[in-house]
Amino acid sequence: EFLSPPMDVMMQLLLGLALCMWAGLAVPAKFLSVLPHSEENR
Repeated sequence: EFLSPPMDVMMQLLLGLALCMWAGLAVPAKFLSVLPHSEENR
């Protein structure tokens, strides 16, 4: 019936997508930054 989804639904989808992308980029970066430091500390 309607041409486009409601704005609040679109905002929630974009927010969820941005959160997933941020988590996907932040978690590997944390592991990569933590592992070398732990190796250096030994």
